[in-house]
Amino acid sequence: MKRRAIPVAAAVLLLAGCVPAADEDPVEGEEISTPAEAVVNDDQDTSEPDSDTGIGEIASVEELRDAYIAAGFECDWQEDIAVGLAVEQGYCSEGKNNILVMYASEADTQQQLKQSQEGLADLGMIATYVVGPNWIINSDNGAAVAAALNGELVVIGDEE
Repeated sequence: MKRRAIPVAAAVLLLAGCVPAADEDPVEGEEISTPAEAVVNDDQDTSEPDSDTGIGEIASVEELRDAYIAAGFECDWQEDIAVGLAVEQGYCSEGKNNILVMYASEADTQQQLKQSQEGLADLGMIATYVVGPNWIINSDNGAAVAAALNGELVVIGDEE
């Protein structure tokens, strides 16, 4: 059981990025939104995009990266080793928390969100995710990314 906990913890921390806990001050000049509980809309259908830039299920993390860039976001792409339930992942290295991750299925994506919620609660951290059918983007600019890519905005963490 201990061997499984290490990859799960690594996945939670990687997806969480470097976001200060609710009682820590953010880096000067950064604005961080920290709602008290996860915002999840179970009725939202993310499999069919509503706009030309929106995406549904992806075949590769590069496809997610390309849609992210096409939507107008900057990305100095760096591939990364997939951890946890991820199939592929990478990040945009312009100094922001922009981690792009692909999963094999919607079930794996939802399982990763559940694990992240549990892990972040234990660590007192906050994270903003944009979620699609088989992908997650951890982004400092979650609301804009969600709108551009037709993703679901999910904020996990505890504001006290």
